[in-house]
Amino acid sequence: MKNEKIFKPFIPGVLINLTDCCNFKCKYCPPYGENLCKGMDKYDEDAILLVISLSKKYGIKQVRLTGGEPFLESQRLQLFLNACGDSFERLVLNTNGSLLKKNLFGLKKYKKNITLKISLDTLNENNFNNITQSNSFLEVYDNILSAISEQFKIELNAVLYNQTFEEICDLVEFSVNNQIDLKFLTTSTFYGNVSFKKSVLNMKKVVEYLENQSSFTSKERLVGERGAPMLVYHIEKSKITIFDSCNKNSLTPLKCYFDCCENECHQYPCDYGAFSIGISTDGLMSICRGRKDLGKQIFYQSSNEIESAFVNQVERFKSCFSINVNSL
Repeated sequence: MKNEKIFKPFIPGVLINLTDCCNFKCKYCPPYGENLCKGMDKYDEDAILLVISLSKKYGIKQVRLTGGEPFLESQRLQLFLNACGDSFERLVLNTNGSLLKKNLFGLKKYKKNITLKISLDTLNENNFNNITQSNSFLEVYDNILSAISEQFKIELNAVLYNQTFEEICDLVEFSVNNQIDLKFLTTSTFYGNVSFKKSVLNMKKVVEYLENQSSFTSKERLVGERGAPMLVYHIEKSKITIFDSCNKNSLTPLKCYFDCCENECHQYPCDYGAFSIGISTDGLMSICRGRKDLGKQIFYQSSNEIESAFVNQVERFKSCFSINVNSL
């Protein structure tokens, strides 16, 4: 049925921004990275440690540590990884990979629990350096090989920006040969914070290529049955995933939202929808990174205030609905 809502409550993930700083300036990335804002001068690590403890208490299944670039705050990262331990079904660390090798030794004790989500948009050195506005391709590539040799669980993140079809095939081949996972994401406006030219890549051609390579395909949600069902192509021991943030002719059109999204937000339906509680470096904890008004300040607040805010936000996900954005 056109515009039919499917009510699907779920337990959100928790996304923790460690810093708003990054040593890359990727052309598709918003100012301050996923954090989307300038942080406080003094970061409240105790508040985040309490959030991690609350996440265990209330059955959160995934925690993601991101930035900016988290390794720019390596001591803070170690503190939070220690706090997470092996308590979550999935513990994810996002990184651009440039500082990975020098930090691998410190990550070894988390090897069984952690997934390294490393940005690698292309294996073409010139295009990589152009996209990231850096000269770091060889360093990142070498660091990824080091992490593979240390047998870390790895998922490459490739944003479909201006790569050729051949570059996409090279990424798939690299992932399959090294028995690691790969996720393709289409570019996002990040709630209106980024403007870009739409990729001219023929996605139908990409899908046909992956279907021909795959032993079987599936649709999978994030851990905890969160967010949009993504296309997954199983090739040997690797999973190649597509998440399409487009809201017209999307390859992954079933996205989750809150009632307030439909009734109050001018960006509805937005690129990502509902899937995690995020804490940005300005101390705001929110069910939506694009809606400051839905958040609650937790830095330098009492334990009771932080727990109350956390519980209220978890409860909001019990009234989520999914809808096919292609039908809107």
